[in-house]
Amino acid sequence: MKRAVYILLGAQFLTAFADNAILFTAFAMITQAGGYADWYKAALQASVLVAFVVLAPWVGRLADEHAKGRVLTLGNALKAGGALLLLLGVDPLLAYGVVGVGAAVYGPAKYGILPDLVSHEHLVKANGWIEGSTVVAILLGAVVGAHVADRSIGWALTLVAAAYLLSLIATLFIPPTATAARDIAIVVAFAAELAWMMRVSSHPWRYFFENWLNVVIIAGAAAAAFGTATEWIAVVRSMRAAVALLVVVRAAAEFRFLFTRK
Repeated sequence: MKRAVYILLGAQFLTAFADNAILFTAFAMITQAGGYADWYKAALQASVLVAFVVLAPWVGRLADEHAKGRVLTLGNALKAGGALLLLLGVDPLLAYGVVGVGAAVYGPAKYGILPDLVSHEHLVKANGWIEGSTVVAILLGAVVGAHVADRSIGWALTLVAAAYLLSLIATLFIPPTATAARDIAIVVAFAAELAWMMRVSSHPWRYFFENWLNVVIIAGAAAAAFGTATEWIAVVRSMRAAVALLVVVRAAAEFRFLFTRK
């Protein structure tokens, strides 16, 4: 089998592991916090199914019209965003709903990409490896997620976010997505900084809105990364130029702050 299949195998294992670890972590958050209604856990689980049903007419088309490796990247980015929202203390039902949207986006591309990577005679074997590793990841994610969450919710969510981000990075090396590595690197770096500063800030949303330049850089780089596989290549090139300029502006502002403060 091609190297891309093994990359997909690793990416799928990590994202399936995180999918189940985050569910049990959310359950632990609800149990430890208390005060939630009896229906809340059921609603939490159902939020993923709702996302699949509601988005079904569009996510399949999305996977068909765009490079499937890029769609996997987008799905993982949404899942990681849901994990970061949980880490920031957003309501679990809303945050896990974002994870559900990511899972709905990820699913069709996961099943549709294999015929693009392997020949017909190796398709059954490759699919068997993917499904088998997914079952192992599901079991391992449930056990590890519950075990770590019982000791530290923060560490459990950090583990989940790291797994999603590693899976995201792996999908970049599934052809032809490797060319977008710089765009994704900008997204990951700036999103990680923004999430961490919001985590330690006493006024996280005030920090978010005051640092609008970070948000614009993240949005612009994400749009450029996803748009590379579409017909909007001219827009993508303009977006990359704009992002590069914004990064320079941000760096200049930081250097000015460092060398002018008393």
